[in-house]
Amino acid sequence: MGYVGLPVSVLFASKYRVIGYDINPKRVNELNNFKDETLEIKPKVLKKLINNNLTISNDVDSIKRL
Repeated sequence: MGYVGLPVSVLFASKYRVIGYDINPKRVNELNNFKDETLEIKPKVLKKLINNNLTISNDVDSIKRL
């Protein structure tokens, strides 16, 4: 969920259900609170997608549940 992974996840989440995975719990928490420290994605966009098609997690098992 960095400079490449987050924008790609956001792009796919505009049409499909996506689980964005990151090993850093702090990063996952920030993104789930609509804050992107890389400033790649605006909070408004994160809020819209996270409430719909985008799930951001650091739980490997969450990938299996998609």
